[in-house]
Amino acid sequence: MNLRQILLAVWILLAVLLVGCAGAATATPSTDATPVGETIGAPATAGEGVTLTLPPQLPGSQRECVEEQIGEKAWSEVSSGQRNPTSEEASAILECISQPAVPGAASGGTPGVSEQPLLVADAPLPEPPPDEEITVEVGPVTITTYDPVTITGLEYSTNLYLVARNHGGQAVTLRLTSWGEMHQQLPEWIYHFYAFQDEAVELEPGAEKTLEYMITNEGEGEAELAFRFRVEQTGDEAAIDLTLRSSRGPMEGLFPTAAIQGRVTTAGGLPVPDAEVRVYLYNGRQSWGGQTDSEGSYFIAFPSIEDLQAILGRRPLPYHSLDYFLLVEVDGYELAYRDEIAADRGETVTLEVSLEPTVDAVSYRQTGELATDGAYGYWWVLPNRDFSRLAAVQAKHPPLLGLPGHILMTDLEGQELWRISTDDECWGFDVAPDGRVAASCHDGNVYLADAEGRLLWRSEFTGRDWVRDVRFSQDGAYLFAGPYRGEDAALLDTTTGEPVWTYRGAREWLRKSRFSPDGERIIAGFGSGLLTMLTREGVALWTRHIGQFPMLLAIDAEYNVYAAGKNRELFSFDGEGNLRWRRRLPNHVVTAGAMSADGTLIVLGTVGDWLYAFSRSGDILWQRSGLMGHNSLDMTADGEWIVDGSGGLYNRYGTLLWRPPDGELIHSTVAISDDAALLATGDEGGVIRIYERLP
Repeated sequence: MNLRQILLAVWILLAVLLVGCAGAATATPSTDATPVGETIGAPATAGEGVTLTLPPQLPGSQRECVEEQIGEKAWSEVSSGQRNPTSEEASAILECISQPAVPGAASGGTPGVSEQPLLVADAPLPEPPPDEEITVEVGPVTITTYDPVTITGLEYSTNLYLVARNHGGQAVTLRLTSWGEMHQQLPEWIYHFYAFQDEAVELEPGAEKTLEYMITNEGEGEAELAFRFRVEQTGDEAAIDLTLRSSRGPMEGLFPTAAIQGRVTTAGGLPVPDAEVRVYLYNGRQSWGGQTDSEGSYFIAFPSIEDLQAILGRRPLPYHSLDYFLLVEVDGYELAYRDEIAADRGETVTLEVSLEPTVDAVSYRQTGELATDGAYGYWWVLPNRDFSRLAAVQAKHPPLLGLPGHILMTDLEGQELWRISTDDECWGFDVAPDGRVAASCHDGNVYLADAEGRLLWRSEFTGRDWVRDVRFSQDGAYLFAGPYRGEDAALLDTTTGEPVWTYRGAREWLRKSRFSPDGERIIAGFGSGLLTMLTREGVALWTRHIGQFPMLLAIDAEYNVYAAGKNRELFSFDGEGNLRWRRRLPNHVVTAGAMSADGTLIVLGTVGDWLYAFSRSGDILWQRSGLMGHNSLDMTADGEWIVDGSGGLYNRYGTLLWRPPDGELIHSTVAISDDAALLATGDEGGVIRIYERLP
């Protein structure tokens, strides 16, 4: 065991010891990797000038185990700070403290100690990954990037940046390696690879363009990707062989070198004891925290931003900030969220938290349930206008089965009103204002039925191939769907099922579309992240690339567009296609989202089971854990109530108000009435449940 491993082992020891300590709240980490934290006691020198803190006491059962393994004398020397443990002693201590301690047992009969936790401010900085700036010339164009690129355990994914600059005297077209060719190079441990631009980039003289790619990894590995470039006007060609590495556990080399302290009180200034206070890494993946003491005080130590930056290296990062955020969640109070928390090495910042009482006390009872059979669960559950009925359609996440499914309508008691069989699953689904239902399916057809279940027409769009999106206009007179008979999309007359016009230009599957509130424009999202703004007459106004197709696509009254999905980013463009802002979600893939009718609140849910709330200007309002899945987020039109894939109800401030008692509701599709009086869920087991709010 080397010195770094010894230090890490001792640090794990220190974190576990806090479980039995009283006094100010101590920081116990929550992570899927090796935990770290801080402890209390007498200082000990641990080699190379690194000062750690070792407690003189262990809970009785663990102390007895340690003394038996390494001897009473050795433990006395190590715990009192006379010397560091050897590698063998550290391993033995680790083994003992991995066993549960007997509650209340402590050496000398004392329950713990009350000194403030001590930082490890002079711990060595983590060793940064090797990287250097490299450049290649392609005729008049210079391309610069960093190599190698190391994806650390602090990231679910990262972005690659290559900066192209035209230093010549004329405009040029730079041709890039195609998306298909890039994918042929990918090893198995690279899970996703997306491009944020087309395969041809225009560069005016003196202009600079950042070429951007997103990459995700599963497991460890190393690979080289060849990025090839050609200047169309001159024929010059060149390539960059970029090395990608995936390594390190998320906490390796990190020590708590900074801290935050403060008090949690009510709005009236009274202390709130036993409140859970947690400080989260920017990606929400690791956290440190504990409970407040009787005075409402807390103290939490964590790695400084300098430590995080050292591990991530010098290359450009996609994240808006590496700052921490803090959450305090107490029953009866609104969720407290604070961000932009950054402390230098050795610094302790003070943050006082005042909790506002929750004015919303809600509870629901289940009023109906419909269980069906078949190969699929429910992909969508959508209400009619007054939420008196629920339409549902069957589908599932791949692998594809190619088996029959159905569309159905149920009342609020769970009584099936009608059913239409489909030849395959259906991912696209919508309900018109008058209750008509449209579904686009993997059997290549679009189905349209009236509110009573009469099939008005069935149109073959592709011949047995995916049709994954369908959308009614606000008045229900038109239906936008695609792909359509060799075209990318079509606007259909809902009375006849015949096309009013068709659109070609994306050369990809239509995945999501929305009409503007006034019905004058349509925003369409296609397979590899191409967004196209169309007029109601089918004229394309602009196109933009966001890396991969959107799972959330919304458009407000000013034609501002909001889009997020597998690209792990929320983009916003104005009505002319200009980028307003973009925000990286470092947690995971965005799988569901909703926007309030006035566009002031956008809420996203991720595969990593987090909820994010943004303002229309791109400011993050709060973020917290939630239970997500495909189509598993809905929000009232005014943005006051939000429901997630567990059926959990939140207010606009992110406070969890209620959740169904059925713990199996995890990845359900959900719906909520605009007055929040009714909730509905449809799960992957083929069960629809309806809930009514109690007075």
